[in-house]
Amino acid sequence: MRIKHAPFACFVVFFWTCVCACQASPSPNGSVSPYFVVVPGATGVKQTIVQGKDQIIYHVHSEYPADDVLTTIKERLKQLGWEPLKEDWLNPGMPSSLIQGWGYYEDSTT
Repeated sequence: MRIKHAPFACFVVFFWTCVCACQASPSPNGSVSPYFVVVPGATGVKQTIVQGKDQIIYHVHSEYPADDVLTTIKERLKQLGWEPLKEDWLNPGMPSSLIQGWGYYEDSTT
């Protein structure tokens, strides 16, 4: 069985696990860090500190695969001097999803 949206689904599960597992407190000054990318049209923007780490949460509606959102984020990070990884940092030698694009993954553990 091939899963079309596995990378996105994994991100959503990880994100909500972190959100639910951590007790958050509001950002002390109420301003959004310049390193966070809040895309146009985002709603419910909330910045908090979770276990001493800055976190931002917001909702955005975009058609899959959300190219407009991803392009906005990539452009902002590039302006800040960030460079995309060419290799998957968990699997050295394997091209990152930015290089090889969206893919299909088979879960052979079940």
